[in-house]
Amino acid sequence: MPGKIKISIPTPCHENWQQMAPIDRGRFCSSCQKSVIDFTNASDRDIAAAINTGNTCGRFRVSQLDRDLLIPQKKSHTWIAASVAAIGILTIGNNTLLAQTPVNTEQTENKTDDINSSITEKKRTITGTIYYEGE
Repeated sequence: MPGKIKISIPTPCHENWQQMAPIDRGRFCSSCQKSVIDFTNASDRDIAAAINTGNTCGRFRVSQLDRDLLIPQKKSHTWIAASVAAIGILTIGNNTLLAQTPVNTEQTENKTDDINSSITEKKRTITGTIYYEGE
């Protein structure tokens, strides 16, 4: 949006908001015969969009008046799509290269474990008397 938007109401409407008839986005002023949009919970972007459509009556908070509206630029999602496409292409290329490398295999002799063989070769005989003290 070109330029800055500043909302100023030098002569506010004298009609009571609570006595106006409710409508979709605000109230209808029977004195002015206009729709009055409730902007009290609207963002600066929403206010600017409504004001750019034409002659608009609105209800505002004091904090929304007499200041420049802060309207952030809409974010472009084009760069996200381009980044995903680039990463996808790079990933596909790397998988192809990795799939073409040969797998190294190595053969070894089957050997028995020295620990297991030393335990099984030594046999001991234990003798003695076992006493049982039960009820």
